[in-house]
Amino acid sequence: AAFTYAVSKVYAGNAKAGQIGFRARVAFQGLTVGALLWYAYEKSKQPKERVQVMREINWERLEREEQEARRQSEQQSIFAPDPKLKPDGK
Repeated sequence: AAFTYAVSKVYAGNAKAGQIGFRARVAFQGLTVGALLWYAYEKSKQPKERVQVMREINWERLEREEQEARRQSEQQSIFAPDPKLKPDGK
């Protein structure tokens, strides 16, 4: 609003009023920066809540899943023995 006021006054030929408008714009920008800094300061004083991000790890389940994945990959491997063949290879 201050910028619009300043530009309109300069365009109308009133340089003194335009200068006041531009200075008001700078003052409002300073107030905005001050408000942001005050908010950040107040926010930093509040105690922070810790959020539990980690969850319990079920190691037994992970080991079972890994063994199952290995069995499946061995069955799909081209180098694995064919399970349909008898142990003597026939």
